[in-house]
Amino acid sequence: MLRMFTLRYFRPKFVFFVGFIIIPAIIMVSPDRRFFQKLVYILFPRFWKQEVESPLFILDNSSPTFLHRMLEKDQQYTYLSLWQSLFNSMTLYKFVGIIGALGKKLALQLHR
Repeated sequence: MLRMFTLRYFRPKFVFFVGFIIIPAIIMVSPDRRFFQKLVYILFPRFWKQEVESPLFILDNSSPTFLHRMLEKDQQYTYLSLWQSLFNSMTLYKFVGIIGALGKKLALQLHR
């Protein structure tokens, strides 16, 4: 148990990154996330009436990576990436997608 605190397992750069960059970023974006979650009710009113037929939940910590990669190849299944599970709002996903597309167009224009 104590070996996890040795320098082989305990990396100060990683602790700094998580403790001083990732966690504060999540805390700072939390009010924005709540705003986007409320916006879903306005922009997508039919979303809440959508029926879900035979859902498949995989709750396992013993490395189901192979199964996840197989299921993500099939269009009838979906999965959450880490940023989607932290910032869970459909309008935020759309907003990030639009910003990403605009960024690509801008990059293409600047590259020319």
